Amino acid sequence: MEDRPIPMNGENMEFENRKEICILCHKREKDFSASSASVLCYECRLRQIKLNIPPKIKLFLAAVCTIFLLSLILLVPVLSSYQNYLDAEKHMKAKEFSFAYDKYSVILGKYNFGVPLILKTADAAVSAQYFGELAELLDTYLVGKKLNDSEYAKAMKYSDFLSAYAETYEAIDNIFTEANDAAVTQEDAEDAAHIALPLIYQKLEALLLEESLDKTLIYFYLGNLSQDSKTAIEYLKLSVEQNAICTYVYSFYGSALRRGGEFDQARQVYQTALALNACDALSWRGLGILQLLEGQNSLGLEFIQHAYIIEPNGLYVPEALVIALCENGLRDDAMAFLGQLIADGFQVEEDFQEYIDGNISLKQYYLD
Repeated sequence: MEDRPIPMNGENMEFENRKEICILCHKREKDFSASSASVLCYECRLRQIKLNIPPKIKLFLAAVCTIFLLSLILLVPVLSSYQNYLDAEKHMKAKEFSFAYDKYSVILGKYNFGVPLILKTADAAVSAQYFGELAELLDTYLVGKKLNDSEYAKAMKYSDFLSAYAETYEAIDNIFTEANDAAVTQEDAEDAAHIALPLIYQKLEALLLEESLDKTLIYFYLGNLSQDSKTAIEYLKLSVEQNAICTYVYSFYGSALRRGGEFDQARQVYQTALALNACDALSWRGLGILQLLEGQNSLGLEFIQHAYIIEPNGLYVPEALVIALCENGLRDDAMAFLGQLIADGFQVEEDFQEYIDGNISLKQYYLD
């Protein structure tokens, strides 16, 4: 085999120079700044990097980018609503129904996610004893919706309850109006009371014979109007036994027991109420008052503060907080808080003022 002739030095240099020329333009030297294996010059490499994108593709890519940016903007409130939903579910499991209702309502106000969410919100409203809000919820969101059998059954259960509750409330309101009209003709307030109360009792008891009315509400009024502690307890016990939906009665039943000195029974009733609805502010208040009466002032203040967090305007909750602060030796804080309440329109009742002035004791204020 014939050996290949070895090129002379000049020929070899020409070959090496040829290897350093850009393979695309064959004019400029290769650019090794980006890679030692580059076969292109700087200009040709840049030209290859720049893609020649058709106008339609450019429009498509611009549209995709716009949609992506809009989705990011819209995602923030959606994620916020999702977090509200998770929080609401957590509160429902903990039986913190008023907190759950607030969370569900925020979502429902922004997005109507359909019947399941509406009914979840209704469940929270019922359990929180927000009957007015329940009626508004059903009228605003559920009318005209298609419901399956179980959804229809629940909606009708709530609707029937609200109908009986509203009818009973109207009947009781009419009784009070008639009694007030009869009392107005009396010049002496004591005589007016003697006329009004028996009339109210008589007509309330007559309502118990009407099948369509809500017995819970009737017994509730009879118990709260009773001047006798034992009779009040009996009526409120009957009220508790009528309808499992109405858990609000427990706190009043417990308070009647407490006023009668039945502390252990009262505590049990309050605890039953809180097992059904952990946001029952009046039962937290009741437990706090029991602790104060038993000398557990610090724990009493803690319970009453919790009641105030749940329902700042709850029945006698602000008064209880003022009293709890006083009983814990925090009178300056109590008076500052009371001053703010009065500035906001709070009306101080006579017996509460008596306690503030030191004319009656804690036990005299809270016991019969």
